[in-house]
Amino acid sequence: VYRILTYTIKTKASEERAERVDTLNRAIRSGLTVVFTIFGAMALLSEFGIDISVLLGGAAVFSIAIAFGAQSLVKDYFSGFMILSENQYRVGNVVKINGISGMVEDISLRTTILRDLQGAAHFIPHGEITIVSNLTHLWSRVELNIGIAYKENVDQVMDVIMETAKKMREEPEYKWLITDDPEMLGVDDFADSAVVIKALVK
Repeated sequence: VYRILTYTIKTKASEERAERVDTLNRAIRSGLTVVFTIFGAMALLSEFGIDISVLLGGAAVFSIAIAFGAQSLVKDYFSGFMILSENQYRVGNVVKINGISGMVEDISLRTTILRDLQGAAHFIPHGEITIVSNLTHLWSRVELNIGIAYKENVDQVMDVIMETAKKMREEPEYKWLITDDPEMLGVDDFADSAVVIKALVK
C-alpha cells in the first residue's frame, strides 16, 4: 500500500506528500485489515469442515437486526472516506475539531486521534465532525502580541520588531520556515500596564 501511494500521489512539497501518503496508508491498511480478517476467518472455518453458507445465511438475518443500530457506524466510515478523499487534514496537521485543538496523531476510516497540549489523546468519530479548522493547511501564521510599557516610543519598538523579524528570515535556521515578509498591524490594545502591538509572521 505504501509503495503504491508513493508512486501515485504527486505534490510539489515533499513534506506535504509524505504526510498525505502516511495518512492514506494508515487508513487503507486499517480497512484492509478488517476485510482480510473476515475472509481469513471464513477460510479457516471451511478448512475445519464448517458449512460457511449456513453461517452466511444466519449472518444476513443478523445483519438486518443490527443495521438500525449501526447507522452511526456507517456514517463514521462514509465521513472518514470523504475527509481522506478531500484531503481536509493529514497526520501531523494541527487542527480544531468540535472545539478540541491538537495535532492529528492518527486517522482511520472511522476515527481521528488528536493529541492536545496536555498530552491527552482524543478519539473523535468522523460521523460527529461538523466543522474542521486546519491551522496548518499549506501554511500557518504566528500572531505576535507584544506588550510594551507606556513610556516607550511605539514607532521605534515597531521598527525593531520588523527589523528583527526580517533578520530572522535571512538566517539559515529560519528562512525555510518563514515564507513571506512579516506584517505589522500596529497598536492592537491598551492594556492596564502595557501597550499591545500586534504583528503577523507567515
